[in-house]
Amino acid sequence: MRAAVGEERPQTWMHAQTGTATPGWTLHLLTPERGAVGTAVATARGLALLSVSLLALVVGVLLRRRRLAVLRARAEEEGRLELERRIRERTHELHEANQALNRQIEERRRAEAARELLRDELVQASKLAALGQIVAGVAHEINQPVAAIWTYADTAVTLLERRETDKVLDALRRIGDLTRRIGAITQDLRLFSRKAAPTIDEIRLEDAIQGGLQLTRGRLEEGGIRLERIGSGEIKVHADQFRLEQVIVNLIKNAAEAMEGQADARLVLTVERRGERVRLIIADNGPGLAPEVARQLFTPFVTTRSNGLGLGLVICRDIIASFGGELDLAPSDRGATFVAALRPA
Repeated sequence: MRAAVGEERPQTWMHAQTGTATPGWTLHLLTPERGAVGTAVATARGLALLSVSLLALVVGVLLRRRRLAVLRARAEEEGRLELERRIRERTHELHEANQALNRQIEERRRAEAARELLRDELVQASKLAALGQIVAGVAHEINQPVAAIWTYADTAVTLLERRETDKVLDALRRIGDLTRRIGAITQDLRLFSRKAAPTIDEIRLEDAIQGGLQLTRGRLEEGGIRLERIGSGEIKVHADQFRLEQVIVNLIKNAAEAMEGQADARLVLTVERRGERVRLIIADNGPGLAPEVARQLFTPFVTTRSNGLGLGLVICRDIIASFGGELDLAPSDRGATFVAALRPA
């Protein structure tokens, strides 16, 4: 509405009215148009500025977040690329290490195969060396039945001339028994000397003992060595019979050589069960071993004989160890006592 106040010029007013609590009264309010518009404009400008500021703040925050997200994504990409590079390097290193390990395994496998072959060759060489040393005793063992066969054959001829057939048959039977004895000795020699892969099985200990004694009995008799047996060998052990025979032959041969020329020479072979082991004990009453020799007894190339290589006992211990047992020198008051502890079957 337009109205003038006093003598002033008429101007435009904004009119507003409202009732009051007093009956019959109405409140009228006139506000200059310029002041209201200015206030509204100022208010609008303030709101616009506030909105722009808030918008700028939001845009700034969004831009900062986007920049941080870009930086984070770039860092993650760089980290991923670095991780992939490290993985490739590590994979290459592992591949190289794996190839080197495979080469080492293959070399070790070849070395183990060569070692096993060398050990078998050494065992065979030891067999032949022992066989050469016991040939004289075996020849003596064979000569006795051969001489008896010759005697029985002459006797049989004489008895046939006398027509005493019963006595001829008896002589022929004895000749047959003696021939079988020679065959058993030569068979033991053949089996002992042959080269074969070791086969660990359940065997009768007595079979190995008898095989070893069959090859060394002549050597013991020739040296006047009395053999004593204690305990029964009727027990089964885990071993290779022919290699166990080789150990027994070597130990008996060493004892016979140590007691050579001794008047009361005695060899005691004992079998006993102790705990989880079957013990085969070979003891002699010879001069024994000096302490410094006993300490190095199972060291390669240590020997007290001028013509020895110092490998016999080392090979014997290795053979017993391959059966899962142990071979040791036991303390004794006189002579030398060797104990082979074997696994019972």
